[in-house]
Amino acid sequence: HQLRAWTNLALVVAGRGRTEEARAILARAQQRNPGKPMRELSKAALRVIDEGARIGEAADASKR
Repeated sequence: HQLRAWTNLALVVAGRGRTEEARAILARAQQRNPGKPMRELSKAALRVIDEGARIGEAADASKR
């Protein structure tokens, strides 16, 4: 459950527009929890973060 907590924290932080901080959280999580489970959760979270960033950029561009 601890691994999901790291991932959820990163997703909440990213949802607030702080994607670099979210990436740092995931990197720290991988350092503290080496192994495939954390690596896989981080990959999934990064895909969500990247998609959210693309959507946010598209929304910003449409407001201009």
